[in-house]
Amino acid sequence: MERDPALSEKLRGRAAAGGVGRRSTTSCPRALRLLAGAALAAVLLHGGEAGAEPGPVPRLLVEDFEGPEWHWEGAARDDAQAAEGNASARWELPAQPTASSFRVPEDWSPFDNLRFRARVRGAASVEIHVVAECDDPDTDSRDYFYRAVTLVPGDWQSVRMPLESFEGSGQPLGWEHVDRLLFSTEWGLGPTPTATVYLDQVLLTRDSLKVDDEGWEQGNQGAVWHRAWKVQNRASGSMHLTATPEGDVPAGLRVGQVECPGADLPPGQGLRIRLPVRVAGEPGAAATRRALLAAALSGDAEGFSLIVTAQPTQVDGAETPAEREDYRLPAYLGSLYYQTHRPEKHPWVWFTEAEKRRLKALTDEPIARAAWVENRTCADNAVRWWEQAREAPRATPTFGPLRLVDVLNLAAVSDEQPYTDVARGLLLRFASREDWVSHRHKPRIVDLTSATQAMALGMGYDALWDRITEGERVWVRKPLLEKAILPYLTVLDHRRFPTADYRNNWCSVVTANIGVAVASLLGDDPRAAVWFHRVVREYFAILDHLPSDGGWSEGLSYWEYAVDSLLVFAEVVRRVTGGEVDALQNPFWAKTGDFVLHNYLPPEGWVNFCDAQRAPSNRAVLLKLGQELHRPDWNWLATRMPFRGQPKELLLWPENANGERPSAGAPRAAAFPEVGWVSMRSGWDDDAVVLALRSGYKDPHSHLDLTRSCCTPSARRSSAICLSATTRPATSARAANPRSTGPPPRGTTPSS
Repeated sequence: MERDPALSEKLRGRAAAGGVGRRSTTSCPRALRLLAGAALAAVLLHGGEAGAEPGPVPRLLVEDFEGPEWHWEGAARDDAQAAEGNASARWELPAQPTASSFRVPEDWSPFDNLRFRARVRGAASVEIHVVAECDDPDTDSRDYFYRAVTLVPGDWQSVRMPLESFEGSGQPLGWEHVDRLLFSTEWGLGPTPTATVYLDQVLLTRDSLKVDDEGWEQGNQGAVWHRAWKVQNRASGSMHLTATPEGDVPAGLRVGQVECPGADLPPGQGLRIRLPVRVAGEPGAAATRRALLAAALSGDAEGFSLIVTAQPTQVDGAETPAEREDYRLPAYLGSLYYQTHRPEKHPWVWFTEAEKRRLKALTDEPIARAAWVENRTCADNAVRWWEQAREAPRATPTFGPLRLVDVLNLAAVSDEQPYTDVARGLLLRFASREDWVSHRHKPRIVDLTSATQAMALGMGYDALWDRITEGERVWVRKPLLEKAILPYLTVLDHRRFPTADYRNNWCSVVTANIGVAVASLLGDDPRAAVWFHRVVREYFAILDHLPSDGGWSEGLSYWEYAVDSLLVFAEVVRRVTGGEVDALQNPFWAKTGDFVLHNYLPPEGWVNFCDAQRAPSNRAVLLKLGQELHRPDWNWLATRMPFRGQPKELLLWPENANGERPSAGAPRAAAFPEVGWVSMRSGWDDDAVVLALRSGYKDPHSHLDLTRSCCTPSARRSSAICLSATTRPATSARAANPRSTGPPPRGTTPSS
């Protein structure tokens, strides 16, 4: 759910200013500030004084720029401009790149949004960062939350920024410990235009309504479904609610009148809003199925929403001014396809009966034998750990969650009961892990580690569904939702990293792995079809934004890391939809194997322009692509790749792994212009000479000085010459001064 600031003017009344000023962290003990902040939050949430304005939405005035004391560095008081009252802050750009104050409330945790009014003169638009500094004195760099926003010239504009939309940098102490508020044009936002920005009415606010998406429920008639939400009034007085449809309904679907029982909602009470959706045609008919599929894949399906309007009527028995709030509830009508056409029973992600037969056949495949040996070794290590930890309920595995996949593989092809028992035990133990996000990646709420754990648990939940009790299913589902799926959807809602950073390996790995977890819950949670639809849409957006030439700017190892996850999820989508949605038809797949092929240095070397291991080692990725896209030369290359043992390798292994060396007439040069990479060779024999060149922007993983690692000829390998040049961005203030405040340069991402 996302509040829509464009739908109505909100928070017109001025809030009281008392109780918000405080000393900086260097002059006031943190314990004393914590007590004061807790008392202030208690007063706010119970309708008292100290900065709270009686009304439907608890709020706290951070700054109205009216007081006699001025404590904003980089900005000046202006008595000629004001959104409300008599004054505002005048911020001159580019002379003053930052406007900031330490006199802000410390505890922002009771609130949902930071709001302010702004006016711009003298520029087409101004992009700024809003930064809430929550510095930990024990860290070496500044710790803060930040978010970018674009201000447009003209009249006063209202800006609303949900706190959950802010990114974190460093190790911020949390919204309970805000030290300073900054408005900044620095740190990677590009040239600062000449402009005057006026700021006024900085507020912290709490949403009146809490909206929970309840997914789909089937009506009494088979052709009718209901899209459902639960709404709760969090305000101190009654609210009058209306729900209005907005946007186009995709072809093949019909929506009925919104069911919103009870016009007035008392404080603390809730109600359910339902939208009837009827499928045109007979349920189960081929034409109906095609219509639903078209809705799922159509962009039109994303435009339809319900606009819920909340109009306050009374607060503590007194009439209040009209102060309407509007909430946009995206319906994601295309998700009805996944709700109505999922497989009938578990397992459907992996380890179906057909999949077990395929895995058993692979045990006799010579090229797959090394993978099975590695798989059994890892699975047996997990079994030994389980035998020792069985009687210690609090013991958590000392290995990663992908070991669960190894054990599931053995359980699928072996009649030995211990593997199934151990897989069940590991599933429950991994679900009990308290912290899923790596400490290295905090304060992110979803990362590579949590997404990988979600994928493994999703596979285990699906495969062992009929071997665990309903109580154990709930035990697994709860952390899957709370620690992986819902955090990912929050990140997706606000386009925080890694979503929308489409060419970063994080985006592919996290999205695909979360998608596997969501697929395992289809049918078990009425919201899962909506979630799966959203992940599939993001997945196709990733593919559409990847280089059309098949290259990968982060190098071959990160290519394998991302493409492996993308390929696994493509297979999951194919299985869930019965083959009706085939992601491998995207043009990226047709060329990306050539990126690996043309950077191969026989017999086991690779052109390397990145900070990663030099050789891809998941042979099944190229084997799968080679079979699906009829490229025997990719299969040939896969058989020559060094093997390091990949837990998911056997899941992708194709039935036909035969390959052929590129012919003498095959192209010996390939250019990947979107990543600035060219490779040429004298031939495809083991004594070939390879010349590789790279130029262009240096992304975070492209450490071009490491190219010397592929320039050492030997008797067993090709000769290689690698040349590189780069266009480097200007050194940022943050890079020069680790204690400088503000967001990192755009494009800067954590190393995986």
